[in-house]
Amino acid sequence: MSSPCSLATQLACYNVFQDLLRTLCLQEFPCGFGTWRNPKDKFAEGQYSITTKDYGIQYEKMDVLQEYLNSGTWDVDTSWSKEAAQLRSLAVSEPWKINDDAKGTKFIHHFFKSLRIIDKQITDLDSNMVLLKNLENLTLSVNLIAEIPSENLPQKLKVLELCTNRLQSIVSLCKRPPPLLHLGLSHNLLFNTDEYKFFTVEYWPTLMSLDLSYNNLTELVDLVDRLASLPNLRNLILQGNPLSLIPGYRGHTIDALRELTILDDVQISADEKHHFKGLGKKKELILDEACLTVTIESLSGIPMPDELKDEERDEFPVVTTEYIVQYDMLKDVVQQTDDIANATIEDIVNKEFQPFIISKSRSGLTEPSEIIVHESEAKPWTETAINIDMKKTHLVDDLVTFRDFIKKGINFKIISKQTLSWPVTPTDELIAATPESPMKKSNKDGSETPSKKGKDAKGKEKKIKSAKDKGKKKVKEPGGEVRSDPPTFTEVGTYLVPLEQFLEGDRKVSEQCYCGGGPLPSPEELEKQKLDPQEEMKKPDTKPSRGKSGKRKTPSADKKKSKTSAGKKGNKKQEVEEPEEKEEPTEPPPILLQVGVELKRWDTAADSLKL
Repeated sequence: MSSPCSLATQLACYNVFQDLLRTLCLQEFPCGFGTWRNPKDKFAEGQYSITTKDYGIQYEKMDVLQEYLNSGTWDVDTSWSKEAAQLRSLAVSEPWKINDDAKGTKFIHHFFKSLRIIDKQITDLDSNMVLLKNLENLTLSVNLIAEIPSENLPQKLKVLELCTNRLQSIVSLCKRPPPLLHLGLSHNLLFNTDEYKFFTVEYWPTLMSLDLSYNNLTELVDLVDRLASLPNLRNLILQGNPLSLIPGYRGHTIDALRELTILDDVQISADEKHHFKGLGKKKELILDEACLTVTIESLSGIPMPDELKDEERDEFPVVTTEYIVQYDMLKDVVQQTDDIANATIEDIVNKEFQPFIISKSRSGLTEPSEIIVHESEAKPWTETAINIDMKKTHLVDDLVTFRDFIKKGINFKIISKQTLSWPVTPTDELIAATPESPMKKSNKDGSETPSKKGKDAKGKEKKIKSAKDKGKKKVKEPGGEVRSDPPTFTEVGTYLVPLEQFLEGDRKVSEQCYCGGGPLPSPEELEKQKLDPQEEMKKPDTKPSRGKSGKRKTPSADKKKSKTSAGKKGNKKQEVEEPEEKEEPTEPPPILLQVGVELKRWDTAADSLKL
């Protein structure tokens, strides 16, 4: 087991550089000095003259060594620096320059101009890094660095990339910063608004490119005000931050930073600058809030409920099955009340509703927002697609939690709501079974109940004939006041809609959610399935003929004998097998839910007046 001291050495940046240097094998075949080279080649630098007289066959051997080096047999990883491959070639042609002495070590230190040390678990940017005096490009991404002391950085450094580390502050980097042209701080833990003061011309007068993407920055106006002082800033990346979800994010940034040419890796066009003109000065309109609209359109592929299949079931209880779509969302800025539960954002803006706005302190961290379950109206089953037709707009001001919520996506659930209804007065069957107590209850209510069996039989026959409309008639019968049991809820299917593309600049997602059922058909079959999702389910019911009572007809015994006697035994087997093949159950259709999610973004400065 390695000691804590050796572990610290392994995690120091300079020591990792030394480990990478050793992988180049600069003193091993075909590089460096060895038995494969003539000892007479060991002359001091400056005494070499590349002539046939001095080298003879040794000159050809050096050429052969270069061929060996480029043959691929002795390849090593040189992707961590542009100069790594050049140094290996130099170890063949001029090995005396990289000898194992102080002079050779100094030459190597000054030779490197670029260095990429990625995913090496580095925690410390040690002082030995200043030995790389000519280093201009340093990448230390995907490590465990929490602090960058500027005094340990080479002063000729122009590009510093620190993506995916543990930086919460850059105060140590700004004590004596090098003259950087690009600074990359993406995928870190920057969140404090006090850090904004370090992104000014005082620290970065030459900075042309800045990457702050995927941190926890929330105050758009304050940050852009600081960045406006950078005279040479041309490329800025802020996507993935909570502030990038604000509707006016792109417009305000473009208009406030007039010299900017690229924002979030997208070229800023002249049309964009024209459309957003003046928005950078309207700071009071830029609120640290996000606006999200969820649309649920239709639901298809739901199997027919059992109560609609069974035409000869008992009169009571009346079974009603409806379908609901649910999804989770953060609690809105607007406190939901009965008056504004269904109000749109346009209604709120037009002051048709006057909701109570929850005030929130902007200083310090806030508690995570509450998760609210939203659901559509309960809709009955239909043969075609069930039209949900739900549209709801959400306004959220906890941007950090909302950003994390977006990363996970929205989970849509299809819920089956089944309710059993019973008559308040006893039914005919209950009266026949217990004639005394039901009669007393009916007399108290003032309602008459039939007592003759003939009438009961007639009534029963009428109900069988009108079995299709039975569910509707039960509720509308005279004295048909009913009571309902508490509904039971069953999850039919669920689907997670990913929304992470919103952090990359997208604004709308339209998803056809597969929530169970049969296999998902091809795109061509899917359009046909939308028109009649129950077509396949009807086929088994329509093939057999039915009588007046609704029961399926079966061939009589005489017909069977006549058919089987006329044919051979082989035909008899075939006739018996055919009905079984026809009655094989068909595969159920897929359960599909059509949803849309849109993140509000302004396209012009005029859009700011709509909120």
